[in-house]
Amino acid sequence: MPINFNAPKIDIQTKEITIIQELTSIIINVDTIDLFNSATIQVAYFGPGGNFMKIDTLVMEGEDYAKWSNNDQYIYDYVYAQLNIIPLPTGN
Repeated sequence: MPINFNAPKIDIQTKEITIIQELTSIIINVDTIDLFNSATIQVAYFGPGGNFMKIDTLVMEGEDYAKWSNNDQYIYDYVYAQLNIIPLPTGN
């Protein structure tokens, strides 16, 4: 029998739950740069069918920021390493 969503809701003490979601693509964006110090990077996650799922924010600083120089591929590699993501080949 399906649940009756019109039944009265019962308030409970806040409880954390974990929801497993399948993520299939990301967009990486450098949001802000504090010259010579840090960069704030936003990562938007998308699921099957391109549905937006969530955004994570990373702060790259110190030695990691110093290694960036002018190689933007470093940003991608940094994000992949920090979030334990494996990119698929692009076919280029």
